[in-house]
Amino acid sequence: MLASGAEAGLGRVEELKMEEEEGRGRGKREEGRVEGEEGRGKREEGRGKDSEGHRMISRIWHGWTKVEDAAKYESLLRADVLPGIHRIRGYNGAYLMKREAANQEIEFVTITQFVDINAVKAFAGTDYERAVIAPGAGKLLTHYDKRSAHYETLLTPSDVRALAARISGRHRVV
Repeated sequence: MLASGAEAGLGRVEELKMEEEEGRGRGKREEGRVEGEEGRGKREEGRGKDSEGHRMISRIWHGWTKVEDAAKYESLLRADVLPGIHRIRGYNGAYLMKREAANQEIEFVTITQFVDINAVKAFAGTDYERAVIAPGAGKLLTHYDKRSAHYETLLTPSDVRALAARISGRHRVV
């Protein structure tokens, strides 16, 4: 039986990842980002890893506001909270999402990304799963996750674009 296009594509992605891990990958490697003097935070293409082989960590958290407080809360996150985390060594950025939720509320989801678990601990402390609520933000939230979830980041959007470009025969990421 023939595999569907999606199944065949997934197989090729896995094959390309294996080739790359074995050093047989085709095309030019993407220049990674380097932070600090020691190069901590340098990223390898296609595997979500830093220069020491640790996987990047994505920290996911949910909070809810009243509809009338949503714009104010979003503005606080955009202007102060998320950009302010750049002071933490090993912080790689964030995604901010929102949607309408039940009970006349707006749900916000943040996905913050760090080079490793030590960078997460530098941000959140030794009890790194504990939610970090910025001053002034708590009064705008109706409720929120008391604990954040942490995941090893396997692929980033740029990793997926690079794999797609390689599958399509192009050897550079635009």
